[in-house]
Amino acid sequence: MLALHKTKDAGQHIMTVQSPPTHVAECMGVKVPPSPFLNETRIARINEARYEGQEIAGALSVVGPSDRVIEMGAGLGIVGAVTQLNARPEAMVSFEANPNMIPHIEALYALNKIKTKIKLHNKVLLTDLEPPKTVDFFCATASSAHPSPTQTNVRQKPSRSRQRAMKSCAKASNQQSF
Repeated sequence: MLALHKTKDAGQHIMTVQSPPTHVAECMGVKVPPSPFLNETRIARINEARYEGQEIAGALSVVGPSDRVIEMGAGLGIVGAVTQLNARPEAMVSFEANPNMIPHIEALYALNKIKTKIKLHNKVLLTDLEPPKTVDFFCATASSAHPSPTQTNVRQKPSRSRQRAMKSCAKASNQQSF
């Protein structure tokens, strides 16, 4: 963005360059950078701490500095970022299945200087003991409310180590009573 200013006394023209805004919203200390996944309504809700407000309140009521947090479904990255900045858990790992969201989540983490504090994974998570070899995942765009098969179709095969870990976790959880 360029701006042209004329000074009164010398009649000189001074050209200044303004950088694009670093953030368009802020929630509980987390600055949210511009993203195609934001619209005026969502920005207002973020600024009012109403965007995913219950999730944020829930996380902040139970997470403390000695905790290790797993976030499943990072979305815009705001809930995890607010949790990291305010509760400061010892470790945090976040999963987001939509590959289109990853660069925007990374930008949010970088802007808030928490990129090294939250390990972000672009993965589809499954609970099936015998997971399929591929999984269809449908991504909605910022302009569509409902995903459809004509949109991004991601196929992801769980790794062998992931399959072993899933079986091990399932076996362990079946042996415990809650």
